[in-house]
Amino acid sequence: AIVVGLAACAAFATLLLGSDVNDSSANGAQSLQNAEPRADTPVATDGRVYAGAQQGDRIIVGGTFTSVEPTSGASAIALANMYVFDVNTGTLDPHQFTVNDRVSVVIAAAEDDHVFVGGSFSDIDGTARHKLAKLDLDAGVVDPVFVAHTNAQVKDLVLVGNTLYLTGGFTEVNDVPRLGLAAVDATTGEVRDDFDFPLETYIGQVAGTAGQRIGATPDGSTLVVMHRAKFVGGQERRGVAMIDIGTSPPALLPWQTDFWDATSVVSIVDGEVSPDGTYLVVSGGWGDSPPWRDTATAFPVAGGANTQPLWVTRNHDSTFALGIDNNAVYIGGHFCWTEGPTTAEPWGNPAPVGKCPNKTRNDPTEVYRDTFAALDPATGKAIKYAPDTDARNGIRSIEVIPAGLLVGGDQTWTADVRTGRMAFFDIRDAREDLALSGSATQSSTWSGYGPELAIDANRDKQLFTGTIAATENETQPWWEVDLGASHDISEISLWTRTDCCQDEFSDVWVFTSNQPFASTDPAVLAGDPNVDATLLAGPQDRKVTVQAWTQARYVRVQLDGQGQLFLSEVVVYQNTGTGPDDTVAPSVVFATPADGAVEPGPDVELVGSIGDDVAVGQVLVGIRDRNTGDWLRSDGSFGAWHQFEASVLAPGSSQSDWSLTVQLPPGSYSAFVNGSDQAGNSSPEANNKFLVGLDDQAPQLVVDTPAADAELPAGTIVLGGTATDDTSVGSVLIAIRDRDSKQWLQPDGTWGAWTQLEAQLAEPGEATTGWSLTVELAPG
Repeated sequence: AIVVGLAACAAFATLLLGSDVNDSSANGAQSLQNAEPRADTPVATDGRVYAGAQQGDRIIVGGTFTSVEPTSGASAIALANMYVFDVNTGTLDPHQFTVNDRVSVVIAAAEDDHVFVGGSFSDIDGTARHKLAKLDLDAGVVDPVFVAHTNAQVKDLVLVGNTLYLTGGFTEVNDVPRLGLAAVDATTGEVRDDFDFPLETYIGQVAGTAGQRIGATPDGSTLVVMHRAKFVGGQERRGVAMIDIGTSPPALLPWQTDFWDATSVVSIVDGEVSPDGTYLVVSGGWGDSPPWRDTATAFPVAGGANTQPLWVTRNHDSTFALGIDNNAVYIGGHFCWTEGPTTAEPWGNPAPVGKCPNKTRNDPTEVYRDTFAALDPATGKAIKYAPDTDARNGIRSIEVIPAGLLVGGDQTWTADVRTGRMAFFDIRDAREDLALSGSATQSSTWSGYGPELAIDANRDKQLFTGTIAATENETQPWWEVDLGASHDISEISLWTRTDCCQDEFSDVWVFTSNQPFASTDPAVLAGDPNVDATLLAGPQDRKVTVQAWTQARYVRVQLDGQGQLFLSEVVVYQNTGTGPDDTVAPSVVFATPADGAVEPGPDVELVGSIGDDVAVGQVLVGIRDRNTGDWLRSDGSFGAWHQFEASVLAPGSSQSDWSLTVQLPPGSYSAFVNGSDQAGNSSPEANNKFLVGLDDQAPQLVVDTPAADAELPAGTIVLGGTATDDTSVGSVLIAIRDRDSKQWLQPDGTWGAWTQLEAQLAEPGEATTGWSLTVELAPG
């Protein structure tokens, strides 16, 4: 998915036509994207993510999920198929939308704070919009002017000027026949009469839509259609077609390839046009059969009859997603191996054996990449960028956005961060890993696992992946990297293996120095005034980080005792600040209404405090009707999830009160409070339940056991039943009297004056709950 703004295309093209792509070397090329995803963004906990986009300060995520945690570990809320969050703070936007089916694509509209969304849905916030809609994010509403209904899924969108191009599985748009490809007015949704290039004769390997992806060159002159049809506009264009959209009327260009011949099916799933518009890449899946399936393939945009590919990269398993920036082609899917810098042409061979993520390679030049990889745009070979995920179906969406990368699929963890189905790699937070361009040595090498494997950008935890440096079993083994020059260092992170021998990663020294180390004895180095030394005493986790805050050229990792040293990766971060980052989360207190309180209403004031070690930021409050599950919105209605920003009395201080006043009708409510500091750290959630309006109806109590006049054996007796109220049940109190002595059972089991015993509620605060009380009774 792409947006082309015609007014800015000349400057855009000039910006992108640098030398970065052609100058990347096979052995040292690196992505400039952040290798670590943000940990403060919402977490979709089920389904899959298929789409992502940035519009201003908002990020929009689409897919088939139903549940989202506002931050990792917070109480999940019902938020299906789409959510919106702030690119700077990671907090969910106050305006969320109720979408009734899959969102497959999101792109920014020309208007500020507007986006186009496509997919399989038919309703957004109660407004009929079949498969395609335009949303006003600021107002939180469906754009009432733009109407472009289709009769089947919209898979991709491209905006060029004021024309919105769409592709997918539809056969009509606004009742106008259009087979898989169409163009509409971006303001009204009216179908363009002069653009009709039907995608005919489906030749895909598996069931799906004929139209898969579309892109446009930066100058807005050429539409690139990546599809599974044999014919486009009545002419044979297997897999890829190009349409001149800079002329009137648009015309099919002669660009054509015989890459997919009459004997091969087209398995394209994704496709992207490079930022400079000189090449495109398509990817596919469903069978390790190069060059057509389980591959990524690049073609030049310039070409005519039988245009040949620039390169084919074999990934041995489904390659569902693509993204391209100036430095890399990003691929995602179900694969776990791809071609390394020295893999022979035309592609890697023989194939790995088994199933991902545990396939074992047979071609030693291939490199392990668990569902996500970055390729050199010039060669298609892997470069040093390897965040892994635990996605099992695979990565389904990669979007290059102004703030970095969005990587979506069915993962829960991405590069050791619990991201949920979407990971946000914020390029603005990217820190340079100095070790990647360094040279590594070690005290010895076991079974070919050389020192360079600890600076290959791959942090995988299993030895069979070929990404772990290993020494022999020896006394005080060491590993070392020369950074090439002295650098300001902020921190050093180490990863080890977990499939074996993690107990040997114990009593670990980390040394830094501007001079070559004068000894291999840790005791000598620890006393050297030219060396900074840190001992990580005892057994260590898979990942451990040392706050260095020093200047050094050399970094050494060394065991204090006997053993083998296994290092999956060593990352040495450049210091670009003045001291340690603020990583301590604030704490928030929700004082009133207290849990279980009854407020007269309709005005309800919520009050509390927020504290932080440095500077408090904002407080957000969500209010849910406990009977309907709907959330209070800014216009006083109830619907999709929404948060209010509370008033913080002293933002920027270490401690402040906060307050929020809302109007609520009589009912039962829960309020959820989240605070953040000015570094973006989020507090644990605080929540209270309360009632609004005078509750003048008594609850109803039913005793199920024991039955009336029942005769029970002495000993343990369990009393039980149900309690029902028009709003919520607060407590059930029971008094038990000895009919002979006229005394009452006490909480300590003795008998005495009248008292009541409190039963345990199965669901306290609910309108209906079970209750039970267990007592010990003697014969009587």
